[in-house]
Amino acid sequence: MAKEDKVQSEKIRETLLLTLATLARRSEGQEVAVEITGWLTESLSSCKSDPCRLSLLRAMRNLRAEGALPILMQLVHANGGSKKSKVPLAAVRALQGTSLEALKKHRKDAESVLLTAVMY
Repeated sequence: MAKEDKVQSEKIRETLLLTLATLARRSEGQEVAVEITGWLTESLSSCKSDPCRLSLLRAMRNLRAEGALPILMQLVHANGGSKKSKVPLAAVRALQGTSLEALKKHRKDAESVLLTAVMY
């Protein structure tokens, strides 16, 4: 596979992820959002690289699902093995779209995330 093909396929993959998350958020019932949240969470757990994590975190930002809070808060404190990792910042951005009521349920964790976010 040529480098241009790989870049194009990665862009298509990310576009599909973002679209899927937005459609799940806007769907009538919660079933679709719950399924997509579970799938994104599993995919995020199995990612081995930062680019993979970043594209999934962007999708979670579009989804704005309460079910993603635990893994998002965990990733805020992760450094991806590098001080230059963008994963914690992407996780904070994904948390920004979460409702205040959902964050209140996880208040203790949310406070530590906010303290961490101040450092960025």
